[in-house]
Amino acid sequence: SDQVERFTADGAYDKTAVYDLVTARGADVVVPPTKNARLSRSSAAGARARNATVESVRELGRREWKKRRGYYRQARVENSFYRYKQLIGGRLRGRNYAVQATEVGLAVNVRNRMLELGAPRSEPIHN
Repeated sequence: SDQVERFTADGAYDKTAVYDLVTARGADVVVPPTKNARLSRSSAAGARARNATVESVRELGRREWKKRRGYYRQARVENSFYRYKQLIGGRLRGRNYAVQATEVGLAVNVRNRMLELGAPRSEPIHN
């Protein structure tokens, strides 16, 4: 249960220590390096993983790297939580886990139904 499949975070987590902790649990790290990121001289697994990320961003460009690595999924998740909190509120009202689980389930269903009813339908335009 200590295994982590993927760790996605913003550039604030671009630290070798974070890479060390997360790669030790077997995770794929998806953290964009800071704009002035430098390669590490360390041979630790976390430093090697971070160096590979820095080199990949340099090679592909930041935007393309984010697309290929699925980084934009994080923004969708954060936006979903923002919408949830705007609609339902930032805290649970139930006092025990079972009631809280029911509360979250109902809130998510309400949010999803509202999105179905009011979400615009978009399609790409091809020339």
